[in-house]
Amino acid sequence: MRVHIPENTLYTYPDISVFCGDLMDMSEEDDNAVGPSVLIQILSPSINNYDRGVKFELYRDIPTLKEYILIDSEAVGIEVWRLNEQNRWKLEQYKYLKSILEIQTVAFASSLEEIYKGTHLQDTGQQLPAFFHTSPASRPYPSADPSFASPTPVAPGTHCPVSS
Repeated sequence: MRVHIPENTLYTYPDISVFCGDLMDMSEEDDNAVGPSVLIQILSPSINNYDRGVKFELYRDIPTLKEYILIDSEAVGIEVWRLNEQNRWKLEQYKYLKSILEIQTVAFASSLEEIYKGTHLQDTGQQLPAFFHTSPASRPYPSADPSFASPTPVAPGTHCPVSS
């Protein structure tokens, strides 16, 4: 589905889009929508920098966007940009297969092991570039809880809180 951002006139095709509430078509065409809550991009070497830079800058104009997730396709690594209570974007990084990715907007959790299942990628322990580092005190992962071992389906309408 194509996402339109009226605030900056961009039309884009994110790899995965999550919409909370009613899907708002912006035209008579069925493949256009506005107001995603979560956008997910699978990074590829050719547009890696664009997805992290210019595209994210344009996505930040979306008033309903709460999380922007970048999944590395060449190494185990996921970056989650999350809008915090102060209306600032905060980065959380996940780089080990035993880490648990949380998509808070839709109350979803999954291990990176499950996400990368079927790929050749393994834990590398490699650091992402220095400008992507976050505080080590970021947030504890609920890895001790066995209920986070596999994807957790969420019933439609059970989360996606609306904030003003």
